[in-house]
Amino acid sequence: MQARKCLFCGNGVGHSSKSREHVLPVWLLESLGGKNSDIFQGTHMTFPGLVRSHRRQGARTIVQGQVCRACNGGWLSQMENRVKPLIVSMNRDSKVALRSEELRLLGIWAYKTASLINITSNYRQLFTGRSFRSFYIERAPTQSYMVELGLALNASGTEMRWRQSNIQFLLVNDEQDVFGSLEQIRNHSCVITLQVGRVLFQVVGLPSPAWVSIPSEKPLSVELWPNPPEVLDWPLPIETGTTIDVMNVSPSIRMQSVMPVQVREP
Repeated sequence: MQARKCLFCGNGVGHSSKSREHVLPVWLLESLGGKNSDIFQGTHMTFPGLVRSHRRQGARTIVQGQVCRACNGGWLSQMENRVKPLIVSMNRDSKVALRSEELRLLGIWAYKTASLINITSNYRQLFTGRSFRSFYIERAPTQSYMVELGLALNASGTEMRWRQSNIQFLLVNDEQDVFGSLEQIRNHSCVITLQVGRVLFQVVGLPSPAWVSIPSEKPLSVELWPNPPEVLDWPLPIETGTTIDVMNVSPSIRMQSVMPVQVREP
C-alpha cells in the first residue's frame, strides 16, 4: 500500500507524523461561542447553479488527516495565530482599521480554509495536489485565485455556513469560443463562499492566470487577494452588506463575471 503524503509538503504521513487538522480551527469555534454539537451547514451547487445537496455536521468533526504534524503545528499554526485577533475583532461591534498586509493575510487564510473544506467534504475536488504544493512553497495562492471580503448583515454571531460551486456567470465576446470557455469553467473553476459570523469570504478559482475579472460598478465586496486596498475600515458601509445567498448568486459579485484575456498577433 502506498504511503499517504501530506497535502502541503508532500512528506509521508504515518502514525507518528499524522495530525488531525481542524478545517475550522478550534479558536474560531470558541470565539463564536461554538460547542461540540454546533452545526456547520454546507451547500453543494451544480454547474448550472442549482442546489445539489445540503450537508449539516458538527463543526469540530470536520478534520483533515492528510496533513503532517510538522505543517499543522508549524507554519499553519503560525498563520492561525496571526489571523485569530483579526477575525475575532471583526465579529465584534467595534470598528477595526485593517491594513493592506492584514487584508492580504485574511485572503490567504480564507483560501487555505476553503481548499481544506473542499477536499475534506463529499463534494468533487476543486483543488489539485499541485495547488496545495504551490501554497506550501509560496505561502499564498496563485494568481489564478481571487479572494474577496463581504459583510453579512443581520447574521447570527455564531452562524457558520459555506457553499461550493463552479463559476456560474460567464461573459464572452464575439471572437471567443463559447463552448470551449464553458468547458474550462465547468472543469477548472471554483467558487467557495464561507460565512463566519458576520464575516463573508469568497474564494474564486479561474481556469488560468490568463482569465481576468470584470469589475462591477457597485461591488458588494472588497478584494483581499491578490490586490487589497491600502487600508479598510471595518465593518463595511451599510450599503455593501449582503448575505451568503446574495454573494453566491451571479452577477452580484464582480469575481463571477470573468472572461479570458484576448491575445492578438502584432
